[in-house]
Amino acid sequence: MRTVLTVGLLSGLAGSAMLAQDTVLAYYFGTSSAVDAYQLAVSVPSLLVNVLAGGTLLAVLVPELTRLTHHQANNEVTNVIRYARRSVGGLLAASALAWPVLYSLLEQRSNVDLSAPHTLTIHLLWLITPILFFVGVTGIETAYLNSQKRFFNASIFPAFAPIGAILFTILFSKTLHIYATAIGTLCGSICLWLLGRHLTHRSLLQPYRDPQPAASKSVNRHYFLNVISSATLAGVILTDILLASSRPQGELSTYNYATRPVIFVIALLTVSIGNVILPTFSRLATSANKNELIHHFRRWLLIAAAISLLVLATWAPNCATVVSLLYERGAFHSSDAESVTAIQTVYLFQLPFYMAAVIGVRLLNSLRHNRTLALINLAAFFTNLAVDSWLLPSMGLRGIALGTVTAFAVWAIMVIGCSLRAARHPQPQHTIDT
Repeated sequence: MRTVLTVGLLSGLAGSAMLAQDTVLAYYFGTSSAVDAYQLAVSVPSLLVNVLAGGTLLAVLVPELTRLTHHQANNEVTNVIRYARRSVGGLLAASALAWPVLYSLLEQRSNVDLSAPHTLTIHLLWLITPILFFVGVTGIETAYLNSQKRFFNASIFPAFAPIGAILFTILFSKTLHIYATAIGTLCGSICLWLLGRHLTHRSLLQPYRDPQPAASKSVNRHYFLNVISSATLAGVILTDILLASSRPQGELSTYNYATRPVIFVIALLTVSIGNVILPTFSRLATSANKNELIHHFRRWLLIAAAISLLVLATWAPNCATVVSLLYERGAFHSSDAESVTAIQTVYLFQLPFYMAAVIGVRLLNSLRHNRTLALINLAAFFTNLAVDSWLLPSMGLRGIALGTVTAFAVWAIMVIGCSLRAARHPQPQHTIDT
């Protein structure tokens, strides 16, 4: 529990940089079309980082590296890290180059102007999409550090890109306008990548170079399943963003201002609890200790539920105050604050559902039930799409927020049910030759 609190504190300090970035954007640009352009440009690369790297790599590599460490296969650990850098790094680099081109083609051939009401988005994409590589590859280093229970180093990683965006916006916004924010985000992600490589390089062995390590087939299979799983869950957020971007000018930035603080708290709790318990669950799954695994699962489920309900009960009645403190200054007016508050009040209610599900997701990851998780996430995606489409015409942006809450409620129920069933029948993890 002490580790969770320490990681939570460090992650909170790092994650506060994300909120500070939004505060700075609101001060300098308000809800202008420039902010819409930036939010649209950064949304897909950020989602792709989570789909192709981020949470996907944690879910795949932490159980695998924990298993290898448990069997003292140190050479194999190093080879798996190098294999992941080559394969995933190549995929991320190709995606970073392809997405701006694909976006331009989609805009030209679509009857709907994807970048309306501005053409700035495409220009910003060329500055922002490289974060796919730099932040994404750092996910490999984060997975290794977490598998070794070195949570503290990885906890500060999320601060780099927002701090870069803040500094460049303050220093260069008068001359570079919104481009300053994009350049700062890129510079911060490069610094993050360099630090991650440095921390990992000091710990890894220098064994023979095996281009196809023994664990590669397992890594490939579970990586593919987790990409599908993460893509469908990210599709929930992407659907919300696309629907908000189809509304009148300024509504996309309004929606993002409302949801970002909630996403920040969810990310903070996920890192503090979900990432810390994954190595523990993986170790217990490796030894097939069913009773201890179920005990830890129920314990952390209660802790996550209690924390999230406390946050919800404290925050929900005070949404207007939170929004005013974060944003109401400069180009951000009181009318903008009212719109943001109405959306945020609804969006907050996903918190207990999401956090309960995170515990179940980590258990399923450790037990390698990634196919089950992919099917559950697909159900959540279609639930969100159906409810969003139903409520958007009558409720506007609040309807999108309510659709997300409904989708994550369905997701949580299914994840917890499947997790309990899987924990009662854990499969022993195979040993390997060292």
